[in-house]
Amino acid sequence: MSRRVCFLLFVLAASPLAAQDRGREAVYPVRHIRMICPFTSGSTLDVMARVVTERLAGALGHNIVVDNRPGKLTYGSSGVGNITHLVGELFNTLAGVQITHVPYKGAGPAMTDVLGRQIDMSFVSTVFVQPFIKSGRVRPLALTGGQRSPVLPDLPTFKELGYTEFEMTGWYGLWFPAGTPAARVNRIHGIIRTAVAAPEFKTRMDEFGLVGVGSSPAEFAKFLKDGLDFQTRIVKLAGIQPQ
Repeated sequence: MSRRVCFLLFVLAASPLAAQDRGREAVYPVRHIRMICPFTSGSTLDVMARVVTERLAGALGHNIVVDNRPGKLTYGSSGVGNITHLVGELFNTLAGVQITHVPYKGAGPAMTDVLGRQIDMSFVSTVFVQPFIKSGRVRPLALTGGQRSPVLPDLPTFKELGYTEFEMTGWYGLWFPAGTPAARVNRIHGIIRTAVAAPEFKTRMDEFGLVGVGSSPAEFAKFLKDGLDFQTRIVKLAGIQPQ
């Protein structure tokens, strides 16, 4: 049946823009300061950091919060086994890194913690993340699909960045109950395929960063089987356990 491809983005929280008026630096700091300590609470470095921040806070007139963040990167997903989880494990495998997975119950909570800097990054759909990119609250790094997105034409894919085996996208498809007569399936498919090919449909999809495919039932079945085989390999490589 017809399916639509949804591009996934690798994003992280954007750093606050530098003040346009450099004169403002004269009154630094204008708010509380956060000091990153790459060791756990109670460690020697943590104790030293807290002693130093006490003196700094008194001299600067602003509180300083010590943030104990051991040296590891984290990425959020919409849940264990979700495509936003699997694509993160694919990145770990191909890039030879170990970014720690933090599962959430949906893209919204994960993005909330990216924006709040509770986690470092996430893989999200272009549809969901566009408002955050436009407002400058997150910075997109790369696309996980095999081609660039119409809504972010200047953003490269992971393949373009040298990860030639990196390709994974979200998708939407139309299903019928098992046993539905083939004639009925083919009739509905023909109507949808015509709609997908219409210029106005493409225009609407471009607005959301989606690409209409309009594959046949047989093509969709093969797509599903190939995708399942590929994702099963990722699950085994990452050691993901059923939950």
